[in-house]
Amino acid sequence: MGKRVLIIDDSLTAQLALKACIPDGQGHEVFVADSGEKGIEMFKEVSPHLILLDLTMPGMGGFDVLKVVRGADENVAIVIITADTQKKTKEKAFMLGATNILKKPPKPEDVQRHLSGE
Repeated sequence: MGKRVLIIDDSLTAQLALKACIPDGQGHEVFVADSGEKGIEMFKEVSPHLILLDLTMPGMGGFDVLKVVRGADENVAIVIITADTQKKTKEKAFMLGATNILKKPPKPEDVQRHLSGE
């Protein structure tokens, strides 16, 4: 059975790259939000199984989204997708409840691992 995936990233290029990581034909539903605020709204509407979250966005950034989502749902997988792989960034993301952090652009197999629950 397919899963609901929410991509939250302000970059159209990144959105398309992340969508391309999700295999067709397995029933996955992909939802896209281009801001943190829209991402929170969509999270409440679609109850995703997996969130692919950019950290650096205008307005509400990824860390703020992570706090809100994790406060509302302890079980949803939240994977941070970022070019910033500094140790302090990783530590903060995990402290706030991120499931994993992948370097931009992520490898399709790394994203798919989260779809299969690995």
